[in-house]
Amino acid sequence: MAQSSSNAAHAPSGLAPPKRLWRNYLLDPRFQLKYTGMICGVALLLMGGLGVVIFGTAESAATQASYAVSQSEIAFRESKTSAEILHTNALMNVADNPELLARINADLHLAEARLASSLAESRHQRAMIATTRSRTRWTLLGGGLLLVIALGLAGIVITHKLVGPVFKLKRLLREVGKGQLRVKERLRKGDELEDLFTTFINMADSLVTMQDREIADLDQVIAELAANGGPESSLIKLRALREVMQKSVG
Repeated sequence: MAQSSSNAAHAPSGLAPPKRLWRNYLLDPRFQLKYTGMICGVALLLMGGLGVVIFGTAESAATQASYAVSQSEIAFRESKTSAEILHTNALMNVADNPELLARINADLHLAEARLASSLAESRHQRAMIATTRSRTRWTLLGGGLLLVIALGLAGIVITHKLVGPVFKLKRLLREVGKGQLRVKERLRKGDELEDLFTTFINMADSLVTMQDREIADLDQVIAELAANGGPESSLIKLRALREVMQKSVG
C-alpha cells in the first residue's frame, strides 16, 4: 500500500518526469535562505570554536619554541664563553705539549659543533612550528569557506525538496479552485511531502468521480427532457452547463 502511494506521487506512466532546473531551486528565497543561513551560522560557530582551540594550541607551541630557542642561544653563548676561557687556560698550561693541546682543541671544536647543532635544531623546530601555524590558519579559513559554501548549496537543495512540493500544491489548488479538477502533474523523484501530495491527488480524483456522476445524471435529465419535448431554451442551458462541467474534468 505504501509503495502504491509513493508511486502515485511521482510521474504517471507514459510521461517523462519533470526536470529540475538550477534556476528554479530558489522558489521561495525568503524561506530557503533563512534556514540555509541558520545552517551556515551553526557551522561557522562550530568552526570558530574549533579554530580558537587550534590557534590557542598553535600559539602555545610557538611560544614554547621561541622560549626554547632563546634559552639555547643563551646556553650557546655561555658555553662558548666558558669554553674559550678553559681553552685559554689550557693553552697556558699545556703550551709545551702539542699532543694534549691538539686534543683540547678537538674537544673544544666538538663541543661547539654540538651546541651549534642543538641551536640550529631549536631554530628549525621554531620555524617548522611557525610554518605549521600559518598553514593551519589558512587551512581552517579555506576549509571553513568551502564548508559554508557546500552547506549553503546543500541547504538550498534540501529546502527546495520541501518548498517545491508546497509551491506546486499552491498552484494546483488554485487551478482546482478555478474548476480544473483533473490533476495530471506529479512530484519529482526525491521531493518531500509525498503523503500530503497523494492525499491531494486522491481528493482531486474523488472530485472528478463526483463530477462524472453528476454529468451522467445531467445527461439522463437532458435525454428525458428532449424525449418529452421539453423547452429548447432549457435544453440549451443544460447542455451549456454540461459542457462547462465536462471541461472541469478534462
